[in-house]
Amino acid sequence: MSDFKIIGNPNPVVGVLEIYTVNDFFEKVPSSPFNEENSFSYNPVFWEVYVLELGKWRKTKENDKRGNKVSYTFLEKSLTRNGIRILARKGDKVARLDIKPLSAQPKIDHIELLDKNGAKIKGRLSYGQTVKARVFCFNMERRRVSVTMWEDDVKGAGHNKANEKNFIETLSGIVKFGKADIDFLLKPSFAKIAERRGHEKDKIHEFYVTAEYNDGKIASNNINVNALETPVAPYKGKTTPHQAVKNKTTEQKPKNDSQKPNVPTAIKAVKGKINAVHITDIAGNQIKGVFKEKQIKVWINSTGLTGKEVRLKLYDEDLFSNDLLFTDNFTIKSDLHTVTVPLDTIPRSLGGSNWAEGNEQQLFAEIEVLQTHDFIKSAIVDVDATVFKQDPVETTNKVLKVDVEDSKKDEKKKSNCYCNRDFTLEEFTKILEKLRDSESIVKKASKYTLFGSDNCELDSKDKTIEKFYNQLNIIFKKYNINTCLRKIHFLSQVYLETDRFRTTKEYSEKGEYKPYFGRGLMQLTWQSNYEIYKAFSGTECVDDYEVIANNLENAFDSAGWYWKQGKVLSVGDRWTPASSAPSYVTIHKPNYPKNKISYKKGDKNINYGTVDFSLIADDDKVDVISYLVNGGSNGLYERRNYVTTLKNIFKFPQECDNKVSEKVSTDTINDKAVTIRLIRKWETKKSTIGEFTIDGSEIKGFILEEKGPDTTISGIEQRIPIGTYNLAWHNGTKIKKGLKVYNSDVSKDRAILIHSGNTADDTEGCLLPGSTRSVDFVGNSKNKLKEIFEYIEEKGIDNAKIIITQKYE
Repeated sequence: MSDFKIIGNPNPVVGVLEIYTVNDFFEKVPSSPFNEENSFSYNPVFWEVYVLELGKWRKTKENDKRGNKVSYTFLEKSLTRNGIRILARKGDKVARLDIKPLSAQPKIDHIELLDKNGAKIKGRLSYGQTVKARVFCFNMERRRVSVTMWEDDVKGAGHNKANEKNFIETLSGIVKFGKADIDFLLKPSFAKIAERRGHEKDKIHEFYVTAEYNDGKIASNNINVNALETPVAPYKGKTTPHQAVKNKTTEQKPKNDSQKPNVPTAIKAVKGKINAVHITDIAGNQIKGVFKEKQIKVWINSTGLTGKEVRLKLYDEDLFSNDLLFTDNFTIKSDLHTVTVPLDTIPRSLGGSNWAEGNEQQLFAEIEVLQTHDFIKSAIVDVDATVFKQDPVETTNKVLKVDVEDSKKDEKKKSNCYCNRDFTLEEFTKILEKLRDSESIVKKASKYTLFGSDNCELDSKDKTIEKFYNQLNIIFKKYNINTCLRKIHFLSQVYLETDRFRTTKEYSEKGEYKPYFGRGLMQLTWQSNYEIYKAFSGTECVDDYEVIANNLENAFDSAGWYWKQGKVLSVGDRWTPASSAPSYVTIHKPNYPKNKISYKKGDKNINYGTVDFSLIADDDKVDVISYLVNGGSNGLYERRNYVTTLKNIFKFPQECDNKVSEKVSTDTINDKAVTIRLIRKWETKKSTIGEFTIDGSEIKGFILEEKGPDTTISGIEQRIPIGTYNLAWHNGTKIKKGLKVYNSDVSKDRAILIHSGNTADDTEGCLLPGSTRSVDFVGNSKNKLKEIFEYIEEKGIDNAKIIITQKYE
């Protein structure tokens, strides 16, 4: 193994500059007066950064460096990366260091004043124009930041108390991907503030903004604005001196052609203008959320430009410079002209490969009139990076070769696993349909519609499966709900909480927590929870509590937040249930790490502990999650059923690439192995009865078990939990022949058997088959047991299983 290694911090804090070097940085080199630290005259080190996308390592372009010592600063967006890797080369030596950035303390780093399109301001602005305040933040995602504008009368940069009499206004915005954009319109009334302190003769007014965090003010750069009486240059051709000429020319009738040559040119230059540019989906619908289709449509609304040539440019907005993705010249054919742009033909790398940008590209369109060079830009839309033509992964370096080969093997498998990727529209449609199909009453009432209950006041445009699956993918990515099992358990909970995706608001409006009823996908309840979510997200949901139910993004985001960090527990290292918790929880012996969450309420800093439910989902403990979500057993059976149904839809664990969380035997279920499927349907205070079938045979009947609730504790006359169990032959003295039922939770030594019997008095946790049933009774048990035994003897006991689910009537 090579001794060549990268030396540096593998867990850098976001926003903090880190130095990286290699372990033979101080190796002996030939004596030379030019041997400076980063001299390139002697075998220098070349540095590269790779990011993990869709299971493949992709080399970035902007982060290549050269020298024995280099620096990198990781930004907020790097926290969303599945993987980051620094690679160093020196001659034939190669080393790598995997990077996992850590969240910084909440901090506003700096503020920039830009033009309304997000570009650096060149020259002076005029009243009536818009200036964009871009606030760069660390560890403040979804928080609201407030920005105040001031007029500057004091020499020097930064904020000065002397300017506090020159207050203009305060606006706010939400931090997204490490930055918040707040637009200020430079109103003519601002000039009065600039002039009231004796500066009415100044031809230039200076403005800047500040943001406050942790009792400190951070100031932006200054901008210069022309005073109202100062003549300004034409702005984007919207007003020109030719207008007066045009009016006079149209009123006069020239006597001969010699008077005409210059007139048409002046008229055309003024007449034609672009009113607006919009980006929509191919059907002309406004794009909301993250766009995942292969084509967009650009709409150009113009006046007087028919027959004129224009240029369309499609850009990816970047922090430092905008990347050109697509350009095309064409002739405007009507006042409303459309152009279709195929995104899947545009290489992903054209949008820049900056590892800090995440898996989305922020697109906007620019239209320029070639004759006048007037131009206008559209609003920005978020587009999933996977829509674009994916670039080939470089396979030349030895460090990444294994990873690339592994990814190729994965591609050959054509896995249907849902881990670490988004749902497609087709996939989620199938999930919804099969969930509804599993309950005939629900399907009959609602078919496959979403949020159709009378009390659900979402906008009708948001009650579509397209909007639903888009928001679902967003929160899955944001809150790390990224495996099949995590998605299964999350969906099972919110499906029940929303009455099968039919409402975002609790039906009852009574209770001690009024008016903070259950709202959103996870039915956020109690004022304290609304206050904590407000502190986290910046969403004003305490005064305007309906915004959790009536806004689709809030309904989803509040559910993802609650799943990740919204359950309020005591501060500490680990969570275990109280001794008073129900047995269906304590039998699992849950013990999970707590995270400490802090938020501000007024002048007080408040701390609480919480558990990430994904950790519990990894252990496949639906009862524990249900207890934490609901606080009791309300809907417990349904939640269990939905987990089972979703596992069948996901084909879990058979087609999951991450089976480590599955707690049953790792033997796969195959066509040759015997598989008994038991669905519990009827329960009383004495017993539980279900229907069973055997795959590949015509054998079916009933099985009686003990009463509930489920338990894994020996000696208690209660049924075993739902799940998948292995089967093995049993020979004993009391029961001469039977089938042992066991898995990692119910041990083989406990001797839970399938044997003959008719009532719960004939069993101590065992399973009794029969051909008929009545209340607390199954009949013809011996004959049915004999039929099962003969079939298993014929097929073989290897890999035989019984899968127990429930669907109570």
